[in-house]
Amino acid sequence: MGKNYREVPGHYPEKLPELREGEFRGNGWLVSKMDGTYRLSYISGELAGQEKEIMVEEEDYEGLVSGKMTLDDICIKYGVH
Repeated sequence: MGKNYREVPGHYPEKLPELREGEFRGNGWLVSKMDGTYRLSYISGELAGQEKEIMVEEEDYEGLVSGKMTLDDICIKYGVH
């Protein structure tokens, strides 16, 4: 095959980065507590999938950490995708 069809294998890290205090990781998202604010970083559902960050309330942070809420619940509540 020509050079236009050459495949380059991807690379995954052997170990995920360590979480800092107040951080919790889920599948495709990270929620953190910093200076009294709560932030959710996630991979968007757009075609190219961008990393986005929104501010969430303490009860939503606690819900994600405890597993009582999912990323879908948060996206619906805040109207994000």
